[in-house]
Amino acid sequence: MKKVILIVALTLINICLFAQERTGNIKAAILDSTNSSLGFSSVVLMSSIDDSIVKGKITDENGIIIFENIPIGNYSLSISYIGYEKENIDNVIVKVGETTTLDKIVMTEKPQTLDEVIVTATRTVRQLSSLPLPAQIVPKKDILRSNSIRLSDILNEQTGLITVPDFGGGEGIQLQGLDSQYTLILVDGVPLVGRSAGTLDISRITVGNIKQIEIVKGASSSLYGSEALGGVINIITETPKNGFKGNLNYRLGTFNTNDISTDINYKKNKIGINTFLNKYSSNGYDLLIRA
Repeated sequence: MKKVILIVALTLINICLFAQERTGNIKAAILDSTNSSLGFSSVVLMSSIDDSIVKGKITDENGIIIFENIPIGNYSLSISYIGYEKENIDNVIVKVGETTTLDKIVMTEKPQTLDEVIVTATRTVRQLSSLPLPAQIVPKKDILRSNSIRLSDILNEQTGLITVPDFGGGEGIQLQGLDSQYTLILVDGVPLVGRSAGTLDISRITVGNIKQIEIVKGASSSLYGSEALGGVINIITETPKNGFKGNLNYRLGTFNTNDISTDINYKKNKIGINTFLNKYSSNGYDLLIRA
């Protein structure tokens, strides 16, 4: 009886070892078009015979995915990531005791049309159409189309906004008919400093690195204080994008007006930096008639 039990046990062990030997592994790296890793992508392993799901996993922070102990056969991978087209990889062959390593899988970015959202009005992300007070967004494409280089030129084209000269020769902005000292100017949610006699000169601000401009018309003093009785203008600047790039712009005008700006962008994985520098100078003009 003991011999029979021993033979059965050995047979089961052989069957288990045989089953384990009939498996392999799959390894792949998920990247975007700039060869930056797409961490936490969703990857589904499916059988090529009936398209049934075998396993599903999430890539690690470096975009690496490993499926272990997969029975030998023919499989396909379905990869998805928010903002990118779904990628399907067919004819993934798993061999006995081997790791099938796929070439770098590059995802294609998918353009998406999203509802315009605004943060300034309620200090929370809200759809523009759901706000309880008048607000508008000036997107990047409208700024580029205007071919303007100073913030005052952009705002002067918006409905309900009036640019007014200040005592120092600059330009302030009026909202709701109130004096310019009651219009709060923000940059990425932080108040812009440098008021002269209560007026902030917006002509000194360039539009080179502006992503969009959020304009809230109406009293927002409960959120931003007494300086926002007329309204709030929030300037949203660009965020770093994958890769390394930069540009240099220079404009020359009458009265020896010089406007030079440079923009440097770098981002790799989770490290990113965007630097923008601008210098604007002009001799101005003399209203006095000299003999």
